[in-house]
Amino acid sequence: MPDPVMIAIALLAWPLTRSLVFMGAALTHMWSRSPHRRSAAERIMRIIGTDST
Repeated sequence: MPDPVMIAIALLAWPLTRSLVFMGAALTHMWSRSPHRRSAAERIMRIIGTDST
């Protein structure tokens, strides 16, 4: 049976990590001049944005 403390940490850590990754992708999409980086950042934002959790 999983430890309740580990479950609580996972439930708190995932939204924080997801938010940081999304913000990094959004900043890259906004400020990068490279089309390759912009499209990769857009793809990451699309994947994270459609996540149902």
